[in-house]
Formats: sequence, C-alpha cells, structure tokens
Amino acid sequence: IYTLSLHDALPILAILAQAASAEDSRGGSEIEHNSRRVRVSLFPSQVLGDPRVPSMSKQIPLQNDSLSNADRSTVLHCITVMAQRSKQLKNDGLNPRNFFLGVASLLLVTWVFGVMPEHFWIVYIVGASILFPLRWRHVVRAKPLPKVLSWLDFCWVANILCNIGLYLIVLHGCIRQSGSFLHALGADSVRKVAFCICWGVATGPLACAAVALRNALVFHDVDNMASVFIHILPSLLMFTLRWHAVKVASTWPTFFHLDYFDSIEPWSDIYLKSVVAYWIWFVPFTLWMATCGLKMPSKGLDTVFHSLMRKGSTPVATLLGWSKEEQDQRAKKNDFTIPSVLIYMLMHAAAVCASMLVAVACWVSMYIHAFACLAVALSVIYHGSSRYSYYALDNYIAAMRKEFSGVLETETEP
Repeated sequence: IYTLSLHDALPILAILAQAASAEDSRGGSEIEHNSRRVRVSLFPSQVLGDPRVPSMSKQIPLQNDSLSNADRSTVLHCITVMAQRSKQLKNDGLNPRNFFLGVASLLLVTWVFGVMPEHFWIVYIVGASILFPLRWRHVVRAKPLPKVLSWLDFCWVANILCNIGLYLIVLHGCIRQSGSFLHALGADSVRKVAFCICWGVATGPLACAAVALRNALVFHDVDNMASVFIHILPSLLMFTLRWHAVKVASTWPTFFHLDYFDSIEPWSDIYLKSVVAYWIWFVPFTLWMATCGLKMPSKGLDTVFHSLMRKGSTPVATLLGWSKEEQDQRAKKNDFTIPSVLIYMLMHAAAVCASMLVAVACWVSMYIHAFACLAVALSVIYHGSSRYSYYALDNYIAAMRKEFSGVLETETEP
C-alpha cells in the first residue's frame, strides 16, 4: 500500500470521491472507472466486522472485469481509513444522542429568551451547572496536553464570577440576616457596581470574542457548546435583566432589585468600572504568564496563549519579526519568549477595552443590543454550519489526502 505508484493511487481516490457522492439505498455506490462498473460500499460497519453485513471480499465485485490485487488492496485500505475516521468522530461525540441534546438545548434557550425572559437567569445557571463540569472533564483529558489552565482565561473567570454572583443573590433572597456578609452584598450600591461590571464585560468583550474567535455552534461537541455558552449567554442574560427589568423584578422581587438603572452613567459606571475590573485580572495574570505560565507546557499543561501561538503565523510573531520557519520551530517546541507574552497581553487588553465601547452602545439602545446579539448568534451559526459541511463533504477526502500525501506530494492532486 505504501509503495503504491501515483498511477494507481489517483484513480482509486477519484473512485472514492465519486462514490462518496453517489451512495444508493443498497448500501453502496455503483460507479464507472476505465469503462468498468464497480460497486463500492463506504459504510464503516462493513469494515469493522458487523456480522449483519457480508464480508469485505464480497463488497467490491466487478461486473465485467476484476480489479488488480494492488487496486483492490488500495480500495480496502482507503475504506478502512475512512472507517477509522468515522469511528474517531463518534468517539469525539458525533452521535444522535449528543446532537439531539444540543439541538434541544438551543430550542429551550431560544424559547425561554423569547417567551419567558424573566426566567432566563435560571437557564444560565442550570446551563453552567451542566456544561462547566463536562468541559472540565474534557480539558483534564485533553491530548496531547491537558487544558485546565484555560479556566484562568478572562472569559472563563468572568463567567465563573457571574455564576457565583447569581448564587449569592439567590442565597441572599432566601436567607435575610442583618449584619451578615450576604446582607452587605445585598446593598443596592454593591449590586449596582456588580451589575455595571457584568454588563460591560458580557455585552462587550465576551460577545465580541465569539466573533473574533470564530466560535461554532456544533451541537454534539461539548467544548464548542461551552465556548458558545460563555460568550453569548451572558449578553442574552443582560438583555433580559435590562430590557425586561419590570418583569424580572415583579416575578423575583426578593432576588433582583433593579431600581438603580436610572442612576447608571454609561461611561463612568459601565465603561470605567469594567475596564478597572479587567485590569484587576490582567495584572496578576500577565505576571503569572511571563514567569510561570511560559513553562507550563514543559510541566504537562497547556495554556490559551500557547494554543493560539501554535496556530501558524500570528500578529505577535509578525511584530517580533519571526520568520515562518522560526515560528513553526517555536510552536513545535512551545518555545515562546517573555516579549511575545507581553505583546500578546497588550493586544488582548487593547481589544477588550475597545470592545467595551460596544457595551456602552448596547446600554443606550435596546435595538443596538438586539442587533449585537443577533449578529453574534448568526456568526456562531455560520461557523457551526461550516463545520458540519466539512464533516459531510470534505472530512473523508481530507483523511484520504493525508493518508496518500507521500504519493501525491510530487504531483498535482485530482
């Protein structure tokens, strides 16, 4: 197989590409190659030994002639490669159950947001309680390096604190004790500051990050769903609290006191306080990244910085004057420098501070806020549809090209 000539490989790849788009109801595809009609089945179960399916030797007969041993072995190998890829996708969560749960959760979120916005905060808490543990399990088991340190990233820290704040609000509403810590947190002045910070972060950097990072609504993938959740749901939550404040306050009077909205100044209360809150996170995180964080991959842990820097050419590498070869070499070894961390963090800070201008605009107008939420939602839907298009149309072709890269690299691919 691995010494296959290009003359033999290209027709076989052409056969499989044609077969992939011509599956019929009999569990295979009848295609024509060099005036010969060939039946090829691409179902993984026929490769993985499903007893209900005839043996592989009976799945690739020729009606008028027979394949050479080399051609037949190559076809079998190609189908095996595609079966392995299919099995990998199933192991990654692509199955009816996960897809059903993902679509059902989306419908539930949309329905509650539109019909019962006063209860949307419950959806946010319940969703976080489900997705966050699942996400933790995935990052702990991530290969080649666990990604548990991604929870120190600003987006995750903001969502964790927001959930803690909602739990404290609920606890304060249930337990009213004067002089307690919860009673102090229940003061309107404290709630006003907390709300302004949450508004600035949720409708600014979190929502904009969903577009900038190309979050994708992939229903079966917990990691993608969690990423979409932490970037979009906070903005939707703020929308319900701001523009349906009367419903929320009347439905949950012991939990939410929203009568301070008229006293909020967009620039001093929202923008300035949000920027200050961001820098409270920024300074210690940057110091940690420049000292300890850079060494984390050598200790068996990945960081968001390293994962982004490994994705080909980056603005940081361009500013530092790294050649493509140097960038690739550093990415391979996770060998990045303190200046690269500082430049990355400064770019991060500039983007966050700029995106908080969106938060100010969203506070001023419900229509601007609604448009921003819609734009972000359409972005994640589009990138999700692109992902599923890849799964359905290009995934197996990419696997085959990778498998035969050694054969095809010297010639133009079909």
